[in-house]
Amino acid sequence: MRHLYLTLAFNICLFSFAYAQLPSDLDSLLVGYEQAPNDSVKFLYADELFWQYVYKDLEKSKPFIEASLSLADRLQDSTKQVTGLNNYAIYYRISGQYRKGDSVLRKAIQISERLKDTIRLSRSYGNLSNILTGKGDFEGSIEADLQAMRFYEALGDSAGIGICLNNVGRTHFALKQYQESLEYYQQALVISQQIQDTLGLAQNLGNIGTAEKQLGNLDKALEAYLSAKELFEQLGYKRNVSFTLNNIALLYREKKAYKKAENYLLQCLALLQERNSPLDMANIYDNLAKTALLQGKYTQGLAYANKAWNRVQEVNARPVLRKVYQSLSKAHAGKKDFRTAYEFQQKFIALNDSLINEGNTQKIQEMEARYEAEAREKEILVLNKDKEVQAQTIEAQKAVLRARNAVILGALFALGLAIFASLFYRQKQLLAQKEKDLAAQRNRELKSQQQIIRMDALIQGEESERRRIAQDLHDGIGSMLASAKLQVSTLTEKVPNTQEIRETQSLLGSTYEEVRRIAHNMMPKILLELGLIPAVKHLGENLERTGYIDVHINALSDWPTLPDHEELILYRIIQEVLNNIQKHAHATEAWVQFSHFEGESSILIEDNGVGFDPNSDKEGIGLESMHNRVAYLNGELEIDSQPNKGTAVTIRIPDKTNKKLGELYETHHTS
Repeated sequence: MRHLYLTLAFNICLFSFAYAQLPSDLDSLLVGYEQAPNDSVKFLYADELFWQYVYKDLEKSKPFIEASLSLADRLQDSTKQVTGLNNYAIYYRISGQYRKGDSVLRKAIQISERLKDTIRLSRSYGNLSNILTGKGDFEGSIEADLQAMRFYEALGDSAGIGICLNNVGRTHFALKQYQESLEYYQQALVISQQIQDTLGLAQNLGNIGTAEKQLGNLDKALEAYLSAKELFEQLGYKRNVSFTLNNIALLYREKKAYKKAENYLLQCLALLQERNSPLDMANIYDNLAKTALLQGKYTQGLAYANKAWNRVQEVNARPVLRKVYQSLSKAHAGKKDFRTAYEFQQKFIALNDSLINEGNTQKIQEMEARYEAEAREKEILVLNKDKEVQAQTIEAQKAVLRARNAVILGALFALGLAIFASLFYRQKQLLAQKEKDLAAQRNRELKSQQQIIRMDALIQGEESERRRIAQDLHDGIGSMLASAKLQVSTLTEKVPNTQEIRETQSLLGSTYEEVRRIAHNMMPKILLELGLIPAVKHLGENLERTGYIDVHINALSDWPTLPDHEELILYRIIQEVLNNIQKHAHATEAWVQFSHFEGESSILIEDNGVGFDPNSDKEGIGLESMHNRVAYLNGELEIDSQPNKGTAVTIRIPDKTNKKLGELYETHHTS
């Protein structure tokens, strides 16, 4: 029920009584969700069902996140939007999709800052810390945790402070600063005991066990692990049980009790296979590989390491990838394949250097020093308040200060008279410069408007030419091919039906269908009839028919209705990106995600292909054309790609800009 209490704090008082009456068992929650009397109550049930599933069956939690976001949009409730976005971030973190988790949390923080909502800001920054740790950004993780801790201290929230202390400890652990991490874990443990937080207590015990193990205190570590495992089993948190089993296995491996270590790892793997979590399973396979390698079982170790490699490729988690590189290197070396072993060792060294370096450690220490300085300033303020009891002494000092200030003010008044004329003259100069700047700004705005009109004419010209070519293909070449196919069919009645004639008929039929497909792609009717998202889905289905790529289309929230010319421009950009993925990326999957939050429409297009260097491939894949089209909509285009790491293209279009461009478009075409 801990998460039930936390969620209660995030909802407005109007619904506090209704939420307090929510049942705790799963079946009753599902019935309540289906029979909810209104959207507000349904949102509360969806949020609680997410927490019921997220650590037990991750994929079953996802529909309730989507439902909560949809309900928040329908209710136009920004605070509920933040709750839904945070839940999505937790889902992305557990599934290893750190880039998507980072994106939704930035939106949650933006909304919470606008609302000046300290509670939701603290939660969002805490979740952001976990996401950044998963990405290997330890500096950003510490900064986010310290920011969250400031908010929790302002709220007097001991549980939140304990969570932050635990997160800071985990980041120190990732940097191999084990004594510092143990101290943070122990502080967090004290808070969990004080507030009787069973889940927090179990998590802190598990972390303490890991730190004690690294410090060489194996008996203390085993004691902490066993206590944590018992608490997680009581709570029914299978994922956490699996983590603890893994930690116990590593401890036995440290003691060279390899058989016990392997048994615990296989128990852990059995639990994880129920959830099919690529990131967690990659970790366990890697640990099984290392256990086999320590016993000289190189063939078995290589098999486990390859399984770890296959699973980590699904999520591209750099800290786990670093471990797998090391295991693959050792396994190949054990099998006398030294060239391959050297290649993987070089990959391990390069990735390790990028994750842990002296610059990160120094910056983290500087951030902690700033936090401690702020704490000292607060202590000084408290001491100053205590000194106010010395009223008579303070009043005497004030009298002396007033007399001295009177002398100073007199001198300043005289000086002010002397420089008044100079300031007045300077003010006139500033006004003249301001008028000049305003004139220059008006000139820039005029040039910008002219550029939009020219771009509009260019786009309209392109679309007009597309329509003409599509019509010619359909009515001209298409009709000719249809006639040719008919004539060949007539010939079969006069001459023998040979293999060559059948092949000619088939070729003419295929050519006719290809011409029709090209014509429809150049001017898709479905876009004008049904809108952008159905048109993109149709485009994805056409690409999937090639048999080389799967295209997934997803809308996180209600997509706004845009003017026809803007939807056509966005369709052309998406079409260009998907064509590039099909031709150049060698990808097996692509994702197109539509979302709309806080007056901004966003489109995220990702693939799992080979990636590219955006700076060197501008001409080859039409990036300049895509940038120009998005700029015409006053939007932003971001391309995140590196060789062998896939590509993510993000398009952002603000609503108010859409309206402004729509008015300009109408004016331009009716004048």
